Amino acid sequence: MFTIKYQIIIWYIKHVGGLGVGSLRDKNKALLFKWLWRFGLEESSMWKDVIKSIHNTNYSKLLLQAPIPRAGTTWTRNVNHCVKDNRLQDIVNERSLVIIGNGKKTMFWLDFWINNRCLAEHFPNLFHLSNDKEANIDKIGMWEGYEWIWVFS
Repeated sequence: MFTIKYQIIIWYIKHVGGLGVGSLRDKNKALLFKWLWRFGLEESSMWKDVIKSIHNTNYSKLLLQAPIPRAGTTWTRNVNHCVKDNRLQDIVNERSLVIIGNGKKTMFWLDFWINNRCLAEHFPNLFHLSNDKEANIDKIGMWEGYEWIWVFS
């Protein structure tokens, strides 16, 4: 009886290609990225405040472009694991749309909000001349009707 079931399982693995579980590595990455996704989207939630206070993180971006330095905690290791996965980043960049809104959460030079690249990469000379390299869009300019007014300070 046992050998028959064992032989059926071996046959199934060889001919069908597994037991239908799928890649646990991919599922783990997807779940890790889901938490990172929620961390970037949720405005104010208790779990986000707890993570920020325990792990001393001050970022709140959905899509980080570079790994977090000093990745000694579990949360930062998980975030860095998602950031370093180029395949995952490509999937997110291709299927995501950045909505700037009032510009208070989007960094003008450093966030990926135009053509999946940051403006610092598009225009390195202008970035080098900028006084405030971490300025949000709302600090750089404003809309007045249908016209963009630059604010240089």
